[in-house]
Amino acid sequence: MIKPTSNIVKTLKEKFPHIKIIGFPKGAGKLYHKYTKETNVDGISCDYDLQLDEMLKLQKNVLVQGNLNPNTILSENSKIIEESVIKIMDNLSNNRFIFNLGHGILPETPIKNVELIVKLVKNYHSSE
Repeated sequence: MIKPTSNIVKTLKEKFPHIKIIGFPKGAGKLYHKYTKETNVDGISCDYDLQLDEMLKLQKNVLVQGNLNPNTILSENSKIIEESVIKIMDNLSNNRFIFNLGHGILPETPIKNVELIVKLVKNYHSSE
């Protein structure tokens, strides 16, 4: 996964140096750090299995994106969704960060839950 991505990133950066590239090595675990260093991506999209403390370490070198579990937003309990979103925002939003799911949205996801997430992120204010 690293070598092919590295080749693609190199080619893209040569042709389009102003374009930022975000990689998504789903399920890479501890290899996220190696992936970011060896591929030269500008950002890393993190799946929902990656712990927030690992994302914080990655954030020192690249933008991070993610990592809300798509199963979380299936919940009928809006408090669970809110707590999950706020936890991610509290930990990551003070540095290079894009809020996103840790993988694709599930077809059965209620629209009202997506609307709740958008509202929470747009209205988020750090407690720091």
